[in-house]
Amino acid sequence: MAKLSSGTLFGGAASRERPAGSSQPGAASREQPAGSSQPGAASRERPAGSSQPGAASPNEIFFFQQLKKPSWRPPNWAFGPAWTYLYSTMGYASYCVWVELEKPDILALWNLPPPIKLFFLQILLNWLWTPLFFGLKHITLAFAEILLLDVVVVMTVIAFWEVDSIAGILLIPYVAWLSLATALTFSIWMANPQWRFGYQTLKIE
Repeated sequence: MAKLSSGTLFGGAASRERPAGSSQPGAASREQPAGSSQPGAASRERPAGSSQPGAASPNEIFFFQQLKKPSWRPPNWAFGPAWTYLYSTMGYASYCVWVELEKPDILALWNLPPPIKLFFLQILLNWLWTPLFFGLKHITLAFAEILLLDVVVVMTVIAFWEVDSIAGILLIPYVAWLSLATALTFSIWMANPQWRFGYQTLKIE
């Protein structure tokens, strides 16, 4: 089964954060990165956690800059290697289960065995977190959604284990990482009450 990709929870480049001591909101988004041949290139980067490559709106950048984040948040550089490893193991685990289940047609979604359905469902939920958090800026919905994702991923681990124990074991680091992401989402929810219940229109002049 081909590996599917989705949003990376809280990953991103440090250049998207506002520098300490900056007097202007969103200043980091307008700074020119070292070695960039085009002014304002940083403003086109997506905020940390976004699953969509390409340009980020000023509101998205400003939103992430304004959030109070816990001191124990993993460094930005850790997210890329972590998700590369996790999606590699997820892809291999799903392939092992797919083979053990005699290679069902993945295009016939309603007829797929439960372990494969659960796998696709958790991929969808993983992707959905990004538009809830960065698009709607609704931290409460994002937190509720990641709790649901946690449940579905645990169910997927159990379902995979019953088919192929190695496949189940391969997903355990994913559960651990999601536990960290859930704690981080909850911490941000607690520290940012002004963003708990939806989108606020913010403009960077």
